[in-house]
Amino acid sequence: MKAHKFKPGMKLEVVDLEQPHIVRVATITNIMGRMLQLFFDGQQKFQFVDFESPDIFPIGWCKRTGHPLHSPFGPSKLSCFLVDTSVFIQVWTKIVVKNDLHVIEGLRA
Repeated sequence: MKAHKFKPGMKLEVVDLEQPHIVRVATITNIMGRMLQLFFDGQQKFQFVDFESPDIFPIGWCKRTGHPLHSPFGPSKLSCFLVDTSVFIQVWTKIVVKNDLHVIEGLRA
């Protein structure tokens, strides 16, 4: 099997396979071989994807490409931006990249 660097707790931007026009923030909750179990932040649903899926992206992908990123509160209430290449801030969380892991550092008001 091919090696990967995914770990439980990492954040990703993921296509919602039930609504493929929507990209949401998700957390890796479990890894089973090639499959990543993802929990959509603020939602009550899980999704499974292969670790080589074209439907998973690093945090910041939507900002770089201009694709809308849907928050649990709807797309109009999400305010996100890149502070620099290692820090991504959303209105409800601060996610910092440390040693290739995305770590939630706290809530923002």
